[in-house]
Amino acid sequence: MTKFPCLLTLLLLASCSIPPAHHLLGKWNNVLRRQGVTYEFVASFKPDGSYDGVLNGKVLVSGGTYEEHGDTVNFHDPVCNISYTGQYLLKYVNDSVYFRLLSDSCTLRREGTDGVGLKYLRNK
Repeated sequence: MTKFPCLLTLLLLASCSIPPAHHLLGKWNNVLRRQGVTYEFVASFKPDGSYDGVLNGKVLVSGGTYEEHGDTVNFHDPVCNISYTGQYLLKYVNDSVYFRLLSDSCTLRREGTDGVGLKYLRNK
């Protein structure tokens, strides 16, 4: 009988030291208000490594691909040229992710991604 409480205590302690799993898979959004106008960007990262971005209900980017490697992500999309790679550092904070530029030759993607934060959309 005394083994069970000890085992339970060990399992609880072990679970406290395991960091939560973070990944981009799923839907994320960013809501921005400028000059009285609200803009919502929704990014959908799919299990097959593709992603789409929608701004206020209109497709902004479609057919992009992403590859996560630890705390970095590589993006390829037709915004500039599908062969241009954008590499960003990922920082997860609670239910949000923030992107920091490592390298990206695509100006439009770089300006729309560097420093941006997205919030995870649950059940969407």
